[in-house]
Amino acid sequence: MSGINILPRFVYKCNNKFTDKEGRQVPDNRWIGSLVGRLHNAKITYEELGREAQMTKSYVSMILNGHRNPKEAKERLNAAYERIMARRRAERAS
Repeated sequence: MSGINILPRFVYKCNNKFTDKEGRQVPDNRWIGSLVGRLHNAKITYEELGREAQMTKSYVSMILNGHRNPKEAKERLNAAYERIMARRRAERAS
């Protein structure tokens, strides 16, 4: 599995920073679990989310599985989710 960046098995929180066993800082990816849960509940596919966020389905998958961590991902994917939900609410209301 060379070349794949796997998150550490154990993550510790200290002073609002997440670290692994060796004390290296790791990203706080709790937003991913929240977004994946909301996607599941709303029956939104990675393809639909990617289309709205102007990303490919495979890139969305890499981000949500922790293999990529671009700085703008959280904002772009959450905004895309909100736009999809707003569109669905508008369609239901009409």
